Amino acid sequence: MAHKTVISLLSILIVCTCGSHHAAAQVRDFSPRPEEQQLPRAMHSQMAELPRLKVGQADADLIGNTNRVLQAAVDYVAGLGGGVVEIGEGEYTMYDSLHLRSRVTVRGVPGKTVLRKAPGAVSALALDGDYGEEQITMVEPAGFA
Repeated sequence: MAHKTVISLLSILIVCTCGSHHAAAQVRDFSPRPEEQQLPRAMHSQMAELPRLKVGQADADLIGNTNRVLQAAVDYVAGLGGGVVEIGEGEYTMYDSLHLRSRVTVRGVPGKTVLRKAPGAVSALALDGDYGEEQITMVEPAGFA
């Protein structure tokens, strides 16, 4: 009887081993084929001429006088892989910082392009926020948008 048990156990072991080996051999590779893979940025060919985008208050590719138009230009040129944003002469109101991007150069007209910080607002707090709260109450809320 013990001999039959050993033979039965060996048979089960052989079937399980062969079954798991067969299942492992059928695992599909879902990675993209070589012709479908993207090249790393370092392997992309360099452009002969970098894109240039002119920003100004008139007669430019993008027209405006705030940081919003400048940021739109920087983001657009960055999306092209890099280039130059040329800011025309005039005064531009900066409600926020200009967030620079890799491979984008920003140039103004020397002595004629002015980036001026927008006026700030100050107010005492009527009710302070506590840890984890997301709002405060100001005595003079005018000037805060």
